[in-house]
Amino acid sequence: MIDYGGLIKNISSELGIYKDKKETDKNWFARNIYSSLGRTALASLYDSVEDNDYISIIHFKNRIVKTLDAYRDIFPETNEIFLLPSNEYADEIYDIYLNCGYIYHTPNRISSGMKRSAVFSGIEYFRGEYISNKYSTSGLGIYQKSDIVRDEIDDLIEMFKIPNDDLVSIYNRIISIAKWTEMKNDFDIDYLRVTPPFTNGYWKSNPDKDGNVSLLRINTTGQKTYYLYKFIEDRIMISNIPSWIMNHNSYYTIANCILAKNKALPGISVDVSDKTVLIKQKYILPSEVLNFLFLYSWPVNYEDKNLFNRIMGIDIFNTFIEIINHMGIEVA
Repeated sequence: MIDYGGLIKNISSELGIYKDKKETDKNWFARNIYSSLGRTALASLYDSVEDNDYISIIHFKNRIVKTLDAYRDIFPETNEIFLLPSNEYADEIYDIYLNCGYIYHTPNRISSGMKRSAVFSGIEYFRGEYISNKYSTSGLGIYQKSDIVRDEIDDLIEMFKIPNDDLVSIYNRIISIAKWTEMKNDFDIDYLRVTPPFTNGYWKSNPDKDGNVSLLRINTTGQKTYYLYKFIEDRIMISNIPSWIMNHNSYYTIANCILAKNKALPGISVDVSDKTVLIKQKYILPSEVLNFLFLYSWPVNYEDKNLFNRIMGIDIFNTFIEIINHMGIEVA
């Protein structure tokens, strides 16, 4: 690919995104473009919008769409990578920033998240009104190297709302406050698969009858509702799941807890190179950790919404592994 006017080189220098020794020019271009879309979107939060004193979600996403469309015109080869419509990338970037607190959504408007930073293992992580400064980027997340030596991870995980307990401890805390009632209605129900392999999906049609606590979901039109369940004397007993564990209506955290308790949770595998790390999930990570991974990484490819495989900048890798270890998830 031809870097017309040195545009990608300039983005690389500005965002600190350098080509990996295993990487093709096309993929390196894509990483720089993807990260610059995020930086452009964050900058749009400070636009002066005619007839309005606020920034709308539509304005935020339109800036991403227009910027990507411009890149498509300048570098036609990128159309072989960014195969989805531009608005789908805008939706994805918006969701990632919203889930990680980079932006706040209130009725009729969005705004920058509260200014915040945290240092861990020689890296300072940022969120909020830092967009005018020059910072390095991994995926959509911003950071810079720091001379501060801090080995406690508490500030960072609090900043990104990651649980400060391992998965088994979270499981035990949830079970200790569970209130069980018999499920009497005949619903359309799926039950969590708690033993490998998971190649046939995370759900199955029949419950486990061993009396252990697991997870079910009730399928209604356009909605899925999740409950803890256990099978006792031919009865299915259910309990509501605390709202703090079902943040963003995602079941991944509680599913990880249940599998960890059953010693059946697969770990992740990594392939470390000089500038990037390929991260492969064998089971989708807990929701809050998944949000952090999505913020500080790039897709392996841009043609679908594959949750499992991501590319992370080498600077962020040690922090990510510490988070994984903190929650009791194995790394291969």
